[in-house]
Amino acid sequence: MLDSFSGQRPRYIIPALGRLYDSLTDLAWLVLRVTVGTSLIPHGMQKLFMAFNGPAWISFAGLVGRGFPAPTLMGWLVVLTEFVGGTLLTPSPDRNTEGLLRRPTQLSA
Repeated sequence: MLDSFSGQRPRYIIPALGRLYDSLTDLAWLVLRVTVGTSLIPHGMQKLFMAFNGPAWISFAGLVGRGFPAPTLMGWLVVLTEFVGGTLLTPSPDRNTEGLLRRPTQLSA
């Protein structure tokens, strides 16, 4: 496995476990995507659908008090990033759909 930035082999914390690190790389990325995606989706649902006793649109008013420029626009960007981004990050059972949705998610990050 090569480092994507330098093009060199990475320096492992425990060099003797290098083969184990290389074999678990794909699984680690999957676990990271599922964890981040499933934690972002409920946050977006709170604001969009008032799920889980969420604040819904009241949270947009909090942006005004903090001095954000264009608080309504910023609020929508936050909500859509959390809900849609979390949905796109979470892998789907259909491999073709996952590959199609992975690119826009990576570009937005």
